[in-house]
Amino acid sequence: MRIGWIGAGTMGARMIERLRAAGAGVSVWERPRTDGDRPSYREIVRTSDIVVTMVGTPRDVEDVYFGAEGIIGNGRAGQTFIDMTTSSPELAGRIADAASAIGARAFDAPVSGGPVGAEQGTLSVMVGGDVDALDAVAPVLGPLAGSIVHQGPAGSGQRAKLLNQLLVAAVTAAAGEVYRLAQTQPIDGDALRRSMLAGAAGSPLVDFVWGKLAADDFEPGYRLAHLRKDLDLLEAVDPRSTHSAPLLQMLRSAVDTAIERRGEASGSQGLGVSAERAR
Repeated sequence: MRIGWIGAGTMGARMIERLRAAGAGVSVWERPRTDGDRPSYREIVRTSDIVVTMVGTPRDVEDVYFGAEGIIGNGRAGQTFIDMTTSSPELAGRIADAASAIGARAFDAPVSGGPVGAEQGTLSVMVGGDVDALDAVAPVLGPLAGSIVHQGPAGSGQRAKLLNQLLVAAVTAAAGEVYRLAQTQPIDGDALRRSMLAGAAGSPLVDFVWGKLAADDFEPGYRLAHLRKDLDLLEAVDPRSTHSAPLLQMLRSAVDTAIERRGEASGSQGLGVSAERAR
């Protein structure tokens, strides 16, 4: 089974390592160092049985699949395409239809779990596509995931991931605000952290955010820009229903504020804390 991988970023590079450690043969396309170089995925696509994409934005996904050098134009019958980017449900549906037209199959399979989950092979994978063809993606998803759940037809994996991101944003913002407020109280912040993690408020995400803030570490595992992109995508799925989602609107505003103060490349753990750390 020959696997081609397009998009070896923060998450992708760790996932590729997991696959190779499991014995999979993975060919990786890397972005050219020179901006003027024209990206071509042709050889990766033509020589792979399964092609995985994990790029930055829906525009990148569109280019990779539908560009002149891309997957659909260079793919063949019998191949499997897996897009693990957090992207647009509508675009996932178009990719699945285009793949079917050439005799291939496509899945949208975004993940949750961050860099740690990618390193440990414990990612949660939310899959959209033909449930009867899921066995085709097992060689890729198996070594990467602690949970693989089929969400429904093409685009359903993306819908599930975008809703997941709303919860991620809410917990991140709340953890950051509690951390900031704790610095103003005459209590031991670490003692508070231990108590929260042992109770109903505890979660791996709260632990992650608190630990990063305590270390003044705003390096990105997940960029504020990507979080803003995900919340925008969620609103675009059904503007009528999300218009009445006040938490979504509040969090979009909070992300904008965090980007203004720290920059869009900053880690999402900065959501909910002011530009100057309260002491």
